[in-house]
Amino acid sequence: MKLDSYIQKLIRERMACDLSRPSQFDALALDMEARTGERIGVNTLKRLFGILPEVKPTESTLQIVARYLGYGSWRLLVKAVEGKNSKIDEDSGAIYPPDLPVGTCITIDYEPRRHIEIKVVMNGLCQVLQVSGGKLMVGDFLDVPMVMVGQPFIAKHLIRQGEDIGSYKGGIEGGVTAFFIHL
Repeated sequence: MKLDSYIQKLIRERMACDLSRPSQFDALALDMEARTGERIGVNTLKRLFGILPEVKPTESTLQIVARYLGYGSWRLLVKAVEGKNSKIDEDSGAIYPPDLPVGTCITIDYEPRRHIEIKVVMNGLCQVLQVSGGKLMVGDFLDVPMVMVGQPFIAKHLIRQGEDIGSYKGGIEGGVTAFFIHL
């Protein structure tokens, strides 16, 4: 299997090179291992780019590629890149807390095994009601512009005990895996 051209483009951008020389594939294998803790062989990478004859990659190989690009799973990566050329997408896997009514609760799961529940209190400002793992605390306020499956969970501002202590970024490696809205 040869990787989708858009996924190849994402890998080239992450490496900041065109992957046209054998030594660049050696460097890609090392970079993937450094970022994910797992190794993909150089020849496997060349097969994924169509340089060597194609074979069906293992599920674990595809998962490493997804994690290297910042997605929690291969399925999430494929879903995120589907139709990047053009598409009308009514269900983008995203929610926008500033557009939700005050009082709306959102449960969010993100990597690595984080689970939070937030409540919209005004204009996208959300209060943390429950938290499992990570650095957030019950009672924190987050300025959350968007929550999207497969992308990191980002708050422009984290306000703790009345003090803006900066932005918050969770799920950097695997992104948001699921969210649920409770009215």
